Amino acid sequence: MFYSEPLPEPEPPLDKLEVALILLLTLAWILFGLVGHEPWKPDEAYNFGLAYHMIQSGNWLTLHLPDETPFASPPLFYLTAACFGKIFSPLLALPDAMRLATGFYMGLALLFVALAGRMLYGNGRYAVLILAGSLGLLGHAHQLIADCALFAGCSIAVCGFALFSRKAVAGGLLAGTGIGMGFLSKGLISIAFFFPVLLLLPLLGWKRLRLAAFIGAMLAAMAPWTLIWPWLLHLRFPLLFDAWWNSSFDLSFGLAREAHRNPLFYLGVLPWFAWPTLPLAALALWNERSRLNDEKILLPLILFSVMFLVLSVSITTRELYAMPMLIPLSLLATSSIDNLKRSATSAFNWFGTLTFGMMAGLAWLFWIALMTGYPAAIAAKIHHYHPDFVPHFSFFSFALALAATCLWIVLVFRTEHNGKRSVINWASGIVMIWTILMTLWLPFLDSVKGYKEMFDSMRAALPKQYDCIAGRHLGQPQRAMLDYYLGIDTRKESCELMLIQTLSSNRQHPEGWQKIWEGARAGDRFERYRLYRRE
Repeated sequence: MFYSEPLPEPEPPLDKLEVALILLLTLAWILFGLVGHEPWKPDEAYNFGLAYHMIQSGNWLTLHLPDETPFASPPLFYLTAACFGKIFSPLLALPDAMRLATGFYMGLALLFVALAGRMLYGNGRYAVLILAGSLGLLGHAHQLIADCALFAGCSIAVCGFALFSRKAVAGGLLAGTGIGMGFLSKGLISIAFFFPVLLLLPLLGWKRLRLAAFIGAMLAAMAPWTLIWPWLLHLRFPLLFDAWWNSSFDLSFGLAREAHRNPLFYLGVLPWFAWPTLPLAALALWNERSRLNDEKILLPLILFSVMFLVLSVSITTRELYAMPMLIPLSLLATSSIDNLKRSATSAFNWFGTLTFGMMAGLAWLFWIALMTGYPAAIAAKIHHYHPDFVPHFSFFSFALALAATCLWIVLVFRTEHNGKRSVINWASGIVMIWTILMTLWLPFLDSVKGYKEMFDSMRAALPKQYDCIAGRHLGQPQRAMLDYYLGIDTRKESCELMLIQTLSSNRQHPEGWQKIWEGARAGDRFERYRLYRRE
């Protein structure tokens, strides 16, 4: 039985340079992209609006924008973002201060993945690098979205399951805390991820008494997270509670009759979203095929399979929701990282070198064209996409991007070819590309993905005096940004002004109204915004 097996050997000591390198890569991966830009379309703008209104209203029990009725949603992430915003906004812009909450949760997630990897395989640091190297995680891990808090909760819960063989009660407390955090972040989906796993745990050879202690401790740790907020919500807003419960239950367990499910969606998403974690995990399964009943292999495999099945039958499908599946996949990939053949590690290294070398070269070439106008053909394409953008040189951003590029070049050509070094090389390539994007290209990306420039243009066109602005067909992100940038509530109907969101191809002019402004986000060829005054 697993409980009687010897514990994994501790990680071998590292030289100080490698310790510093892994720490530097991890910190750079977490921090770059958190500050220096406005809320981006679509998820960040909407989630920022909810946290911003929470600060203004002081209401954490329900969520809503200023111009909509309250709705029920777990408040943990928004409350955390509001607290970070209140604490750090004197030093940073409010969106940047709130986005630090994302960094906090991602740091928690990486920490507990490292602990789980160490407990299962005696190797935690490379589990972190494999997870951080997943292509699909990179962008979402730096957005102001509640899924980052769910991701952290899932990491803590997985670590609790990994701790069972050493301390069943402590593992249960940790697992319950993680599941509870996930529940208070995104609802019942956290419970749907982990409760079916309990039915499969006897496959791991866990004794019934220890398993009962684990489950009891887990339920006790879950109780404060899963009972207090729903109870308060039911007391004050029983109708909202009922609506939230039904919606969350349907989303988590896929029971809505009107759902248009696509059970093959994540089969198509995972090959690129979980690259290279998925092929490394598959290779680990092949290498360890003779001992698939070992908990070190079977536990992450069960966790991944349950998450995959739950998401596949859910009534909603988004690539964003695949984030938690990366946690058990990264652990599974770590299980045989030392056993990769030299041919496999060489191919992995060369693929990473060619991929990131080409991407970095193009990023630098296009940035030079943006700043200098040469090569003229590339500069013309950039100007055609965003003709109003005026580039500004920042020595600090240039130095950071250059340092990241040089560090990657040194690592690639001065490290030996083995599994662990290949993982470091890939993670350094991810960090290099992300650093270039979040330094050299951040002003351009912010101009394209944010709403500030468009609404500043609209502000200049507003009359000095008007009663109110009515909104037509405005999305939730747009209404959130109108409230933040202009303090405009578009809830009223009979107003002197009217703002319409429409498609670029729609040229219809409402009768009895005079257009006084028209705009769009830079590079957006689909959405247009038109401001009218009543004739």
